[in-house]
Amino acid sequence: MSINPLNVTQSFLYDPLDRLCAAAEGANGSIPGVQCGVATSSGVNWSEGYGYDQYGNRWVNASVGLPGNPLEAGGPGAYTASTNQMTDTSNYDGSGNRTLLSPDSLTYDAENRIVSEVNTVTGATMQHVYDGNGGRVLTLYSGGGYTLYVRDATGALAADYSTFAPVTVGTQYVSVDHLGSTRVTTDGNGANPQRFDYLPFGLELGELAVGGRSGNLGYGSIDPRLRFTGKEHDTLPAETIDPYGLDYFGARYFSGAQGRFTSPDWSAKPEPIPYANLKDPQTLNLYAYVRNNPLSKADRDGHLGCGFLWLDSCPDPAPPSKPQPPPAPTNPVYPTPDQAAVAAARMNQQKQQQTGAEHASSVYTIGPAYTYTNAVTQDKQGTVDPNNSTGYYTPITAPLGKSPIPSGTQLVGETHSHPNDLGFSSKDIERTQLLTLPVYGLRFFRVHTWVSRMALLSSGTRLHNSESILAQESRNDS
Repeated sequence: MSINPLNVTQSFLYDPLDRLCAAAEGANGSIPGVQCGVATSSGVNWSEGYGYDQYGNRWVNASVGLPGNPLEAGGPGAYTASTNQMTDTSNYDGSGNRTLLSPDSLTYDAENRIVSEVNTVTGATMQHVYDGNGGRVLTLYSGGGYTLYVRDATGALAADYSTFAPVTVGTQYVSVDHLGSTRVTTDGNGANPQRFDYLPFGLELGELAVGGRSGNLGYGSIDPRLRFTGKEHDTLPAETIDPYGLDYFGARYFSGAQGRFTSPDWSAKPEPIPYANLKDPQTLNLYAYVRNNPLSKADRDGHLGCGFLWLDSCPDPAPPSKPQPPPAPTNPVYPTPDQAAVAAARMNQQKQQQTGAEHASSVYTIGPAYTYTNAVTQDKQGTVDPNNSTGYYTPITAPLGKSPIPSGTQLVGETHSHPNDLGFSSKDIERTQLLTLPVYGLRFFRVHTWVSRMALLSSGTRLHNSESILAQESRNDS
């Protein structure tokens, strides 16, 4: 990558896991050579070599031409494997939030958002206020002054209003790179450029005054606020340059000095490992930035996930699908589950008389009414189970969910015939409890047994050897 007007070229190298492992900027137009984990030492303005542990924690093996960075990790011993936190564990709170980026002390609210940044040397402070959606809307500065943020419907910064006078007066036009990072701003005539170059993980080279980047070339401005990948860069105190300031990504804050987030990733819906892809172990580190590939990927909102690519990082969620109505029932519909069960039992008994084998049906809801499935049976006499699509009895310890009832309906109970006067077994009742419990949340059931001496249908004929077990919402009859 070439950068004008400096006449410099940058080179980068990646390890087999697509993680950036070396970066260098050649001096006087030279193209620097790079080697994984090694800082090129000759013919460069600056260079860095990076190393990683198996969890994706990054450190700087060596650097050339850059001022010392007290916040970066210097080797594999800088991390605790069980938490992916840096080994100075006293600098984290119980939720895993980084509380000290020397000399800045950070305080978080109950939702893990930074509400205060205090420079422990100068005493300068910033206090942040958030809206109900978690977006930052106000920053208050020590000594007076504030910045008010206005956001659009997506949460992106649309405008900001500050009590501090802007460095550059008038309309400015911003040019960004493929990551969305601000690189050049100009006035309406394309003149008076302000320039911004970055180390791979976000530190601004102009603020570090590296490689001939000076004010007379337009480097070192504190305007505009949007910097690395288009995110808001904080300075403390607000009116001075702070190359080690945090970048506000929305869901979390990012430290370019450390190349990682100050807080672990989180999700609105609790998940064991938020936004992780178990097929990609590099996403399991909740502090890492875009799988340590910062030159081809960008994080849109502070959450690990989506595609990372700037132009297609997080596709809009698909609209929720409309629930489809259940298919029309194949059997008659009745106002009560009892009536549906009697009709199903009659059908099962008729099948029993025709074949000599047990038959069974499921009773289920169809809107506010009730109906039943067609009878299922075995090829030979024996126990049948209408909630098993094969018709064979399934032990109650087996996985449920094989009910043949249509999608969008709810199971109420089952009915089946017997070749003799046997009734429902305890296994039948227990299984039906398990099947219908998600529907009613109760363990009350009504057991009907129709045998020749008990059941007389309205047609005047007796229904032999059939029984039904139904969920009972309000009472326990037997």
